[in-house]
Amino acid sequence: MPADIQWYVLGPGAVSGLIACHLLENKQRCIALTRNAESEEGLLTLIDDTSRKTYSLPFLSAQNCHLAESSVFIVAVKAFDAISALKEITAIPGFHHDTPIVLSHNGMLELPSSLASLNICHLVTTHGAVKTSQGDGKVFIEHRGKGRSWLQQKEKQLGFEAILAKSFSPITFESDIKTRRWSKLLVNCVINPLTAIHQCHNGELLDAKWQPVIQSLIDEAVAVARTEYVDLNENAVYQEIQRVAEETRDNESSMLQDIRYKRRTEIDYLTGYIIKRAKKAGLKTPAHEKLMNDFIRLYPQ
Repeated sequence: MPADIQWYVLGPGAVSGLIACHLLENKQRCIALTRNAESEEGLLTLIDDTSRKTYSLPFLSAQNCHLAESSVFIVAVKAFDAISALKEITAIPGFHHDTPIVLSHNGMLELPSSLASLNICHLVTTHGAVKTSQGDGKVFIEHRGKGRSWLQQKEKQLGFEAILAKSFSPITFESDIKTRRWSKLLVNCVINPLTAIHQCHNGELLDAKWQPVIQSLIDEAVAVARTEYVDLNENAVYQEIQRVAEETRDNESSMLQDIRYKRRTEIDYLTGYIIKRAKKAGLKTPAHEKLMNDFIRLYPQ
C-alpha cells in the first residue's frame, strides 16, 4: 500500500475524531463518513490542556462514497454499533475484503463469519476523549486524558501501520492483541460500572473502601479469561486499574457519561460478557452478577 493513503473515519466519534485530528496534523488525507453529511466541508476542532486546533475535514455520507484505491478505515464505535458499522462499510462501492479496517471498541462481541473474515486490525487505546458538540459540519473533540495504544500486528504489513503509529503516538504493535483486549476489558469491567452506579469520578475508586470489591471483580474475570486461553495475572490487572484510575482521576467514565446523557450503555458487552462466558465455562461470578443487578436496578435497559 503506498504512503498516499485515503483515510475514512466513521462518525467521527470521540476516539475516531481524536485519531483524525492527529492524522490531519500529519498532513494525511481524511474523510469523515456520516449517515447524513451535514456539509461537504466540515471542521474538526481538537481541544486539550494547552491548545485548541481546528482542521478541515470533508464530510460525506457513506451512501455517496466511492472508495479510493488505497483506503483505510478508522472505526471507533460503541460495541453495539460495531456490526452495523462494518456492514455499512462493506456496502460502499469499491470496497474489497482486504481493505484495512482499524477497529476499536470497548467490551467484547462475536462478529458473524461474514465480517470476521474482513481485514480487521484491532486497536486498543486508553486515551480519554469526549465529543462535546456537533452541528453545521462542526465537531469538537476534547482530549481529556492522554493514554497509550496497541495495534494488532499482522504478518503482512500494509504500509498504513507506520503512518498511524507516527501520527497517533504512542502506539505499540502487538501480535497477541487478544490478551491486550482482555486486559482492557477487565479495566473497563471495573471502572465503568462502579463509577456509573456510584456516580463518581474515576479517581474515587482509589479509595481503600473500594479495594475488596475491585479485587473480587478481578479474580472472577481473570478466571473467566483463562477459560478463553488468555493468561492474565491478577496483580498486574490490579496495578493497571490503579494506574488508569490515577491517570484519569478527574474524568467521568464513558459509561457514566452515557448515563448522564440517557444514552445506551455497553454494560452487556462488559459485565454481561464476563457473566455470559463464565456460565458457558461453568464458573460462578457473584461479584459481577451483583454489579449487573445493581446497574439494571438503577438503569433499566
